[in-house]
Amino acid sequence: MAAKLYGTLVGQPYQNIVATGFGMIPNRYKDGTDQVLWRDTVALNGNLIGDQISLAILKSSAYIDQGNSFLWFGACGTGCTINIGDVNHANALGAALSVAAAGSASIEPAFVPGWIAYPLWQRLGYASDPGGNLELLATFAGANPANVNMSWQICGRNS
Repeated sequence: MAAKLYGTLVGQPYQNIVATGFGMIPNRYKDGTDQVLWRDTVALNGNLIGDQISLAILKSSAYIDQGNSFLWFGACGTGCTINIGDVNHANALGAALSVAAAGSASIEPAFVPGWIAYPLWQRLGYASDPGGNLELLATFAGANPANVNMSWQICGRNS
């Protein structure tokens, strides 16, 4: 069975995070139209092809800001890729995204201008709104990842 990783901030009360000086919304987004919907980090440790990282749990009607939603990662190793989507559409947002060398990438690497008006359920490829929440997943493929850190921030509106 594949492992599912959760970031180190999952379950931390918002007040505790703010008290440490690590606010949930950076000043550059203050009074803006988009919000930081999810931000977290995870340390990979002996993970395998097929293991998943839970990137966010969002309403099916959420809007993701393509220009401000990113992954940052250490060098996962030759041939290592990730697919970004949900349990039913595993690579709908990003297919075979290389994480071999250290760097950063958009949560939705293929910029599709029309998606600005699409809620999450449409971006993922559902024929109709399933309602409720959808979990965004990054699934390892290509090669087993090295023991490095991966962080992400997803901006938009969770309407």
